[in-house]
Amino acid sequence: MPTQVLPTPEEFTNFTTRVVRLGFRGFLFNRPTLRPKEGESSAKFPRTPTAKKGRELGFFFRSKDPENQYVVFIWTTWLIREQRARDQDAGWVLIVGNGKRLYVTEIRRTKYFLERVLEKSGIAQTRVIGRQRCPLCKNLMEIKWGRALGQRYWTCQNVDEHPDHLPQHESWDVALSDEQRAIVERIRRRRRQRRKRLRKEGKSHQPARLRRRTWEERTRG
Repeated sequence: MPTQVLPTPEEFTNFTTRVVRLGFRGFLFNRPTLRPKEGESSAKFPRTPTAKKGRELGFFFRSKDPENQYVVFIWTTWLIREQRARDQDAGWVLIVGNGKRLYVTEIRRTKYFLERVLEKSGIAQTRVIGRQRCPLCKNLMEIKWGRALGQRYWTCQNVDEHPDHLPQHESWDVALSDEQRAIVERIRRRRRQRRKRLRKEGKSHQPARLRRRTWEERTRG
């Protein structure tokens, strides 16, 4: 298990400056439980697996395109009143749209925690800004979950508006820059290496990933 390294107030101040420069806006919130209140939009404040005490500083980004309702959320674990990170927690970057969690990634709080949050937030932001339009009907494409765990791609299911009456698909990474593609490939390569190592040791890499997907499925809307 990697060693936990919590950010200092100075490091978090620098992180805040950088994430705001990317176009994110800060907001304060209390970590809610899984069950939304009656009449409350599940996308307003995406929910965590368990409730957490204390007011946390988070960030969100919305596209300037009024048709594009996808929003990127960042959970930092930073308690604003106490000016420190929570003792036990993890950072999260999410893409939310139409009341559903479309993309969820956890960032463990190790030595380069804030740098990884910035990397993954910037990549999620690029995906939202670069949300694809269907080449046939010109509607915005949706994020679709693939068969493999964690796999996603862009799709348009408006088959009645397509001459061939077939759905259109596009790569999940299509909008990313070369630098961002390199980061994504590095992350995927590490995951493949970890899975290979665990298989060699006779261990399974599935349980934690499956628990995470169960949470995502429970909180999609």
